[in-house]
Amino acid sequence: MPHQFKGERTLMRIFIGESDKYHSKPLYEALLEKFREKGLAGATVLRGVAGFGASSVVHTEKVLRLSLDLPLIIEVVETEEAIQSILPDLDKMIEIKVSYDSDRNRAMEDTKIWASLALPAEAKAGVDDPREMERLARSVEDVAYRRWLVSDDPDEHIEQLRPYVELGLNHLVFHSPGDGQARFLELYGSQILPRIRKEWG
Repeated sequence: MPHQFKGERTLMRIFIGESDKYHSKPLYEALLEKFREKGLAGATVLRGVAGFGASSVVHTEKVLRLSLDLPLIIEVVETEEAIQSILPDLDKMIEIKVSYDSDRNRAMEDTKIWASLALPAEAKAGVDDPREMERLARSVEDVAYRRWLVSDDPDEHIEQLRPYVELGLNHLVFHSPGDGQARFLELYGSQILPRIRKEWG
């Protein structure tokens, strides 16, 4: 039966990047599937012309199109109760890409292995040859760090995380880019996690 809107409704807007993924699927597709699964009345995905987010990096169509990730806006109009019921699911779909190391140069360098994340979706569409993908990724290595929260300072990194926590996110998944995962876990566990617990409990 079609949804009939009666009474007040709440507008929820979700801002993501067009290259964001969830379990190897475009995040906007995963979100739409989740909304349908939960029985929400509907959702609309809008593509932004320009914008910037927590990283303060401006994303625009006008220049350097291959190296930037344009914003997508997903809008849902539903009852407040329905919106609140979906929030815990959305919370668990957020992954924060961090490159933290006591050596800032290493933190920056580690992001280059994931340079393909800096390519827009259309640049990767139809590319089946991994060597071609590597070639495309190398062309944007210098801006790969823009897809990560890069830091060598614990206090600076806490401030990088603050916008996400203040949005109400309670299940933060941290993804580090480099091969030295043991080093990352040791540094993050000793320098960052205690500060997160102290700051937000």
